[in-house]
Amino acid sequence: LIADSRGIQEYLKNTYSQDSTYIPYGANLFDNPNPSVLEAYNVEPYKYNMLIARLEPENNIETILEAVNNDPDKNLFLVIGKHDTRYGAYLKQRYASSDHIKFLGGIYDLDHLNNLRHYSNLYFHGHSVGGTNPSLLEAMASDALIIAHKNIFNESILGDCAYYFTTPAEILPRLKLVKEDYTAWIASNRDKIRNHYNWPSINQQYEKTIMTCLKTLY
Repeated sequence: LIADSRGIQEYLKNTYSQDSTYIPYGANLFDNPNPSVLEAYNVEPYKYNMLIARLEPENNIETILEAVNNDPDKNLFLVIGKHDTRYGAYLKQRYASSDHIKFLGGIYDLDHLNNLRHYSNLYFHGHSVGGTNPSLLEAMASDALIIAHKNIFNESILGDCAYYFTTPAEILPRLKLVKEDYTAWIASNRDKIRNHYNWPSINQQYEKTIMTCLKTLY
């Protein structure tokens, strides 16, 4: 068994009494920011907050948007994710009167996504289930300042280099944060990608595990 997060590893042990090998997911460092990409989305560097997620309840989109909706400063907020679903329609209708919340739909150009993450002020990661989430690692690799849902999956990756939330009330004061005040956190998360969540290292771990398994068979 291979677990791609400590939380999944713990689940396998507690639920099935099975040991597993921990091998996480990975990301590539984003090293070529280009502010001209933002022109297509009519935003300016560091003057917007954002999230990227499937618009599903377990990703805590409504929790985040409830706080954003009550933001007294009405900071621009981008919601990126396919929204032509029943839940997406519900969210768009619920926050239709909030002009500072923009639903952009799905964006599948990785360079555009990385630039949007890089030039955001705050990046919200509401995922509450699953393993090592690819979009979280990509946000870290893109120098985002991350506000994440509080759970073992996110905490095991971000550690002390993020703010966490479970309710809209916990998010609201964070909307006043300024990215440039957290360069140490951003650099630390980038180092985690470089040193732990990089593909060459992960490929080596898979190769080692596969070879070990083969030795037990032959």
